[in-house]
Amino acid sequence: MVVWPDNTSWHFNHKVEIVGMEDGPFTTVYHRDDKEGKLEKIEGWYKDKLLAYIDLAYGPSRKLQSVKGSNEEQINYHYGENGYLSTLNFPAGNLEYKYEDHKVSEIYWDDRLVKHFYYNPQGQLLKEANGSQPELTYQADSSLDGYKFATNSGNQSQIIEYNPSFKP
Repeated sequence: MVVWPDNTSWHFNHKVEIVGMEDGPFTTVYHRDDKEGKLEKIEGWYKDKLLAYIDLAYGPSRKLQSVKGSNEEQINYHYGENGYLSTLNFPAGNLEYKYEDHKVSEIYWDDRLVKHFYYNPQGQLLKEANGSQPELTYQADSSLDGYKFATNSGNQSQIIEYNPSFKP
């Protein structure tokens, strides 16, 4: 078990897979297949009352095939010939992923482009764009002093700096 400074705790099994999280009266429980360790169910509890759950089902290729919530809504996962996730079927519509050089390049919602991703030649994400909001740009730099990661979206910027041991 790991107890964080905010008093939340994470619980692990003997394979060091997370099996539960506690945050005050709220608990999240993760049920796994004993043979392969695949996640089969996630439960959300308040004290001793089950509030909601999600069941996960896998296909013959051992990839996630569907998730079904306690509200009976289901999301189905489909994969392309390359093995990459290609489509998610939601009750409200479909999310489709397009790839270029093994990286997600575009995301569509019901045939409407909602995200476009741009990468440098080394495969690092440089920016993402959608038509209705400012572009979100990414930058990563390293030096003998450590590492700096920055994002910028319109008038909002965030910079995270780490020392050489990757500690903030």
